[in-house]
Amino acid sequence: MAAGSRRKTSSSKSPRACLPPTWSGLRPSWGVSIDDFGVDYSALRYLKQFPVVELKIDQGFISHVTTSPQDAAITEAIIALARGLGLAVVAEGVETIGQLDFVRDRGCDAAQGFVLSERG
Repeated sequence: MAAGSRRKTSSSKSPRACLPPTWSGLRPSWGVSIDDFGVDYSALRYLKQFPVVELKIDQGFISHVTTSPQDAAITEAIIALARGLGLAVVAEGVETIGQLDFVRDRGCDAAQGFVLSERG
């Protein structure tokens, strides 16, 4: 794997079966970040099954947040859900100032994406 890249995996097994055995007793300072929240295997029940500390909003919602009322509503709902559960929330794939302003104004803790990278 290239330096700096991360591997994402999914399984049709039970979510708990996918965890390494040592995770059964996670230390309180550890937690799980749910990547690409809102798509694929990021079921709401995981919020109860795992020691989740952070939700990362999938870039598929962020990319149209300023032009699609549906994506804006979904993004706002995910942020509200995270806040209600005391979780951090990160917007993935932020590419424009408008998207950054949208997620910042709604209380995202962090953003990732092209708009934040250094341009050389």
